[in-house]
Amino acid sequence: MEEDELGTQRELRRQSYVTCARCGQPVALESATIVPGDALTDQSEYQYLCPSCQEQLARGEQDLPVSDV
Repeated sequence: MEEDELGTQRELRRQSYVTCARCGQPVALESATIVPGDALTDQSEYQYLCPSCQEQLARGEQDLPVSDV
């Protein structure tokens, strides 16, 4: 979702939204899980995960590396 759309949602709902680092979907800050980030690849000390991605990772699902083919 574009940043201007997130800004509009914030104004209308008066909630803070963040973007899930795994799936890219907007999620209310109150529902997001904060996890350590990789400062070497994304220049962030922490990232946010939506409840769905957090549950999938807790069940053991792994992210596959992206290949540059």
